[in-house]
Amino acid sequence: MTMIFCIASECFAYVMFVLVSLFGFVKIYELLHTGINDPGDEYAQIRSEFIQRSIQVYKNAAGEITAPNLNDKMMARLEGGTFTYVLIFGFVVFMWICQQLFFGVAGTFFIA
Repeated sequence: MTMIFCIASECFAYVMFVLVSLFGFVKIYELLHTGINDPGDEYAQIRSEFIQRSIQVYKNAAGEITAPNLNDKMMARLEGGTFTYVLIFGFVVFMWICQQLFFGVAGTFFIA
């Protein structure tokens, strides 16, 4: 029974770490005004942008890769400033790459 408890306590800590990391990436994407990339209209019935973004981040972490984009309001706001658009979008892409690397390493730790 003690061995099962030790394994379960380690797994619980790992799962909580991954969930908090997912939540953190969702909030970073919300802060950077990323859009919801939904070409198949899968999120049509979900009204909450936070839940839609959470599902998108989870799908990215699970292996269904969707490229990041900026939402329509931010695109309209940055329409005249090319440098600012490149800077913001470059940071969004950088965070997306960091997310992919982070969850790749987290998946490796889970398998090990």
